Amino acid sequence: MARHIINFSKYLSVGVVVTLLNIFFSWLFIDVVGMKAIVSSTIIGIVLLLFKYFSYVNVRLIHRKFVIFILINTTSVLLYILFSALLIDIFLVPTLIAIPAVVISLFLLRYIAFHWTKIIVQ
Repeated sequence: MARHIINFSKYLSVGVVVTLLNIFFSWLFIDVVGMKAIVSSTIIGIVLLLFKYFSYVNVRLIHRKFVIFILINTTSVLLYILFSALLIDIFLVPTLIAIPAVVISLFLLRYIAFHWTKIIVQ
């Protein structure tokens, strides 16, 4: 049980850093530099995905299984799009309720998927 708490703390810490970097670089590229959101989001998303992978490996949270990591995260992005659209566009849930619910749920599901696929260091 203690190992799960330590691993989840590492996962949460990297997640917070990645979120703050995402917000900062999105503001910098879109509002300061004037880059289109689609371009900046693509660049930031790819760079932060790689940053997240190497951070998880560096803090010894996951084994070096890049393909599994990418599959889990790609699935997560697709589920984010699906659930966001369903909740907001179909079920008319307010955005400020739907998005945090989807993000937190997928954050937890990704951790479970890491554990289930055994890429988390035991």
